[in-house]
Amino acid sequence: MRRKKIIFLLGLLLLIPGVSMAETGNQLPETVRVGLVQQAPFLTFSVNGSYQLIDQVSNQQINLAADKKWMVKTVNDQVELYLINNNDSGNVSRGENLYLKGRFNGPVVIKARSSEQEKLAVLSAGGKLTGWPSKPAVGALNFTPLQYVKEKTKLPSGKIVVLGQQASKEIDLTSGQNLFTLYNVEPANRYRGSLEFRVTPEGLTAINTLPLEEYLIGVVPNEMYAQWPVEALKAQAVVARSYVLAQMGSYNQQGFDVLATQASQVYRGANSENPITTQAVCSTKGEILTYGGRPVDAVFHSSSGGFTENSEEVWKNSLAYLRSRPDPHDNNEKHYNWSVSYTQEQLKQQLAGKKQWRQGDKYIEPVNFKEITDLVELERTSSAARVKRLALCGIGPDEQELKVEIYNADAVRTLLGLKSAFFTLEKTFNAEQKLEMVTFRGNGWGHGIGMSQYGALGMARQGFNYRAILLYYYTGVDLKKW
Repeated sequence: MRRKKIIFLLGLLLLIPGVSMAETGNQLPETVRVGLVQQAPFLTFSVNGSYQLIDQVSNQQINLAADKKWMVKTVNDQVELYLINNNDSGNVSRGENLYLKGRFNGPVVIKARSSEQEKLAVLSAGGKLTGWPSKPAVGALNFTPLQYVKEKTKLPSGKIVVLGQQASKEIDLTSGQNLFTLYNVEPANRYRGSLEFRVTPEGLTAINTLPLEEYLIGVVPNEMYAQWPVEALKAQAVVARSYVLAQMGSYNQQGFDVLATQASQVYRGANSENPITTQAVCSTKGEILTYGGRPVDAVFHSSSGGFTENSEEVWKNSLAYLRSRPDPHDNNEKHYNWSVSYTQEQLKQQLAGKKQWRQGDKYIEPVNFKEITDLVELERTSSAARVKRLALCGIGPDEQELKVEIYNADAVRTLLGLKSAFFTLEKTFNAEQKLEMVTFRGNGWGHGIGMSQYGALGMARQGFNYRAILLYYYTGVDLKKW
């Protein structure tokens, strides 16, 4: 009966005020600044298209050849630009095959020399030729005459479709537009926008600045499988847009807004773009979740295990739109019924191996036990699904009794190296009643707050649209065009 009631309530979501798509009158920021690399001794890159390197202090400019690899490094708080003479040999860290091309006080930025959007050159039925900086072979399309032209504007996926009288052709524009490649990420990726290099005492920071929607098309395919239903992908696009707006300026001291990793959202640039996820971003352009008129911190996770949680029971802060609720649509074969076992020695290594871990608003140093005598569950979350507080008991390095309490649920998950804090605990003692092994059996993957991605998948497969998905996982929010 519970499942039927939940489905009935979900069906009513489309009728409540929360799904209003009224304009807010506010403007989305035009760009996002993404921290790609930090504390690097040097950075290597190449460009595809027409680029310049510009010193933002002196405005000194150098044109960058598109068929070469370049390197920047810091010397005496300055940025030095080198041309790498041979891309396939030499040790750049030792300066082999490097030719100094300029010194700058920095920060420096590489930018496309033209802000013009590429245009597709096609001959229309009336004989008019639309231009492109490097004119393609028009005849290769073999469309005579053209009945309809979806002219211009590179789509965010970098592709455009030309429709002829009897056929259509999809053209990939990425080879003809300005992109840069950064080689200090794994794997090396191409990116849209500009690339800034900043000097810090620890080394170089690389920052990618690009339009908000173009950032999102490099995020969504890395956070959700492009093969999943389009309504789930749309939900992910809105969540990603809301999240980045709420996180804007989180790393102001480092010069950027968000990281390109799971610490923010996974962003892998143009190489990862997929036409299907790009369409999900485009079809929801400007749509965000708000609470009290502000973008919500729309956190999400892979699999809830069957229940999401209140934010304060997993982290520290209580947010009214991040509330616990049953998640029957999440059930999947990938992240349910997992188990992890540790021997006494393995458990000690796991705890000591965490160089620093967060508990509430504090960072705790490694937990070192000479012997662990017991693990005691102290409290579960309000859903009763996750372990919220756990005590580790044993003998410390000084031979004194040691008891360490772990809280909240995300600290339990992180310190123990588990997929989720949604687990039961099994302990094995030897004949001398000493702890030999501990086994965790659980469900889900991730912190369990906000939208479950596998739950969104389940809902989309059952016919719910992205609005219903979002309004189920985020309590009391409005879905608005920003």
